[in-house]
Amino acid sequence: MKNSEEVTQRQASAVERLKGARKLLPSWVLSNTTAATALTAAAMVAFISTWFLLSPAVEYADRSLLIALIVANFVIAAGFASLIGVRVWHVWSDRRNHLAGSRTHTQLVVLFSIVAVAPAIIAFLFAFTILRSSLNDVFGERIENYQQTARDLANGLVEIKAAELQQAMREIAYDIRRNEAAGVGLEATPISFRQYVFAQAEFRDLAAILIFDGADNLIVRAEVADRRYNLPSSANLNSLKKAGAGETVLVGVNDEKNDMFRGAIGLEDYDGGYMVVYQPIDEKTTSRLFAVSALRDDWEEAKIGRSRAERIFLAGYVLLAVIILFGAIWVGLWAATRIVQPIGRLVHMAERVSAGDLRSRVEVYKRDGELGVLARSMNHMTAQLQTQRDDLIETNRQFDLRRRFTEAVLSGVSAGVVGLSPRGRVTIANRSAGFMLGADETKMTGKSLVQLLPEAAELFEHARLAPFDVVSDQIEVERDGRKRVLNIRIVSDEVEGARSYVVTFDDISELISAQRSAA
Repeated sequence: MKNSEEVTQRQASAVERLKGARKLLPSWVLSNTTAATALTAAAMVAFISTWFLLSPAVEYADRSLLIALIVANFVIAAGFASLIGVRVWHVWSDRRNHLAGSRTHTQLVVLFSIVAVAPAIIAFLFAFTILRSSLNDVFGERIENYQQTARDLANGLVEIKAAELQQAMREIAYDIRRNEAAGVGLEATPISFRQYVFAQAEFRDLAAILIFDGADNLIVRAEVADRRYNLPSSANLNSLKKAGAGETVLVGVNDEKNDMFRGAIGLEDYDGGYMVVYQPIDEKTTSRLFAVSALRDDWEEAKIGRSRAERIFLAGYVLLAVIILFGAIWVGLWAATRIVQPIGRLVHMAERVSAGDLRSRVEVYKRDGELGVLARSMNHMTAQLQTQRDDLIETNRQFDLRRRFTEAVLSGVSAGVVGLSPRGRVTIANRSAGFMLGADETKMTGKSLVQLLPEAAELFEHARLAPFDVVSDQIEVERDGRKRVLNIRIVSDEVEGARSYVVTFDDISELISAQRSAA
């Protein structure tokens, strides 16, 4: 009993110390209702926003917006981590102070944490594996070979067109040089020469042929199609002039529309002049050819974008997973606390009851559920135990009063009186009985009548046989060298199946001596 009281006192002291330590923290940290609600709402908004921006529904998301969301997710995760840290410190403090239910609380916290962590890790690995597999399918070697083949085909077609255009320019330049040498050139026959150039354009499926002199003056203009023709850039023309006669420069497609190729070649005549030719081509074909040619650059940018997408997904998903993980751990802590609190109250009450405090009661709340029913049953049980203990104490007090009264009455009786149990052991004896039997009446309790008075053994056996209720006899005893004649009377009584006996004996030695003297 003393050890139990000491344990209870130590636990009460630990609870007081723990309450004092928790007063150092803000009340909302311990209740966590406001903080948890705010963080949950913020986590839901951040989760939906991040998921939407990372989903295929959004083709391009602003980088600063993604960074802001990642920072917001990080802040939310840090908030959940702080709340969980406070709750874990709470559990650890209870365990360190050996409070009731702390061990179960710790086990539940560990269990719920494992249940929360395992699915999050598995889901993350599964999602990241699918992402890597999908990206590998898109950026695989086979796809890269396909795009390289398409690019080579496009480049080959462009090179073929360029070679054809270069060959046509050389042939026209050769014919112009030959005509000038034959005296049928621009200066000798300007009209015939222009008709000749126009005929060359039609024959070779060219859109236009423009001839400039060394001062960049247009001297011949043969346009098969009526459209706008953009001249090459100054840089291209300067490079052509430096290259000299017979050298060609491929200028590329028309600047405004991708509807023709352009090329230029230096001429020996016209003071270092040059000729610009235009070869028509379908605009859609040109656009597609250049798109395929630019595929390599787009492919490299896509690879860089892949790495960026992986990093963004990894950062976003990790933060979302951490938030979900912390939220699940928080729910586990909350659930464990809800389960352990009533158990702890029950354990604390049981310890106090075991220490003898039957007035101890358990606080019962509506949220306790079946544990609340158990707590109410415990309260009812302890109330009944307290009532029964009070009744037993009162009954014992009444028995003690009656015993004292009986002893007081028997102490004034000259005859010896001894109470016996069903087995014949002394339950009460007065002083006269001890005097006659030569024993201390205070030490007679629990001893057998046959042991104290062997001479009455046969008489006691007769008294134990029904239907005898009263037996009596005279016996002669010798105690301390003195012989006495005792008149013994044994009365039996049965209450609820248990028999008890009352033995009375009187010393009639003097009476018998007197009767003998008178006779």
